[in-house]
Amino acid sequence: MLPEDKRPLLLALDQAAALAESSKWARLLHRPFRYLSAIAFRHLLYPLLKRPWNRQCLTFFGVPMGVQLPAGMDLFLLGCKTHDSELRLARFFIRFLQKGDYVADVGAHFGYFSLLAAHLVGPEGRIWSFEPGSATHAALRNNAQVFRQIEAHRLLVGTIDGSCDFWEFPTLFSEYNTTRPDSVPDHLQGRKTTLTSTRLDTFFAACQAIPRFIKIDVEGAEHEVLQGLKGMFLQGVFPVVAMEFLGGPGHRQAVQWMLEHGYRVFVPDAAGELQACEHWDTWLADRKTDSDNFVFVR
Repeated sequence: MLPEDKRPLLLALDQAAALAESSKWARLLHRPFRYLSAIAFRHLLYPLLKRPWNRQCLTFFGVPMGVQLPAGMDLFLLGCKTHDSELRLARFFIRFLQKGDYVADVGAHFGYFSLLAAHLVGPEGRIWSFEPGSATHAALRNNAQVFRQIEAHRLLVGTIDGSCDFWEFPTLFSEYNTTRPDSVPDHLQGRKTTLTSTRLDTFFAACQAIPRFIKIDVEGAEHEVLQGLKGMFLQGVFPVVAMEFLGGPGHRQAVQWMLEHGYRVFVPDAAGELQACEHWDTWLADRKTDSDNFVFVR
């Protein structure tokens, strides 16, 4: 049974999702100046200036958030991420996370899911947000100031405690920032840097904390992030993990690794409830979609 205090959140998200699925005219009429200014910037000014436009929006759960247009257009216009998989993941967050939970958000970008998690777990919970991109981490850090329970870290998360190469892309393509440039469309040229890297097991051992839930979105490096959980597994700690799945080699390796460690694969349904996903290897093709979020439970 969903608690009464969570029902308004699902209703607000449903309303934003309905608007996202409506016509362009409906979205224009919803907030005409915001819609026209964002579209004009993306198609006219950004190609000329090559610089982001820092703007504020209000999330569906009532928390202000900064975005860097033209990235985060859906957040700026509707207050939520509007891909079907992200809508279902947000509903799962609402149903699953409880007051006082500890959460890790690996690949937090501007911090949408970190802010949602912080709103749900309350001041007695804790959120560790990891975002290595320079510009995206700056936005995350600013957004995280709303909640004292969020720690924003500019760290790579993977298999080693040390350093690792990282590729960062222009604002419009900042969600492709990655340690795995082979997972990025060929026409994109990223800027290579070297950043500090950490394993999740050693990070949380140092924190003397155990996350109940981990969300991972790292553009093909999911397998490396999950390998960094081995120390937790050896201690009998098995957090619930949500991972973006695009069907590439890194994602498939990640799923296989979790299966080998006793996890089962689930997918949030339209209501945010978990449904078993036995045929995960053909999941995207069967549904004619480009991505989804898998949830692993042991």
